Amino acid sequence: MFHAAQKYGKQIRYAERRGIPYVLFPVAGGAEVRDIRSGQQEAVDLASWQPPAADLAVHIIKTP
Repeated sequence: MFHAAQKYGKQIRYAERRGIPYVLFPVAGGAEVRDIRSGQQEAVDLASWQPPAADLAVHIIKTP
């Protein structure tokens, strides 16, 4: 959830800068999910959608 009312482009850039891989867009009769990394967007069933298994694993990133 974005903290302020902004255009979709700004919300997507915000998510991208924070490493959030997916953005959910509510649409009439359902929802669409966009994969930020690939830019692919598809209609989904919210009751059953889950990210790929690789995205469910914990990734530790060491910073200098």
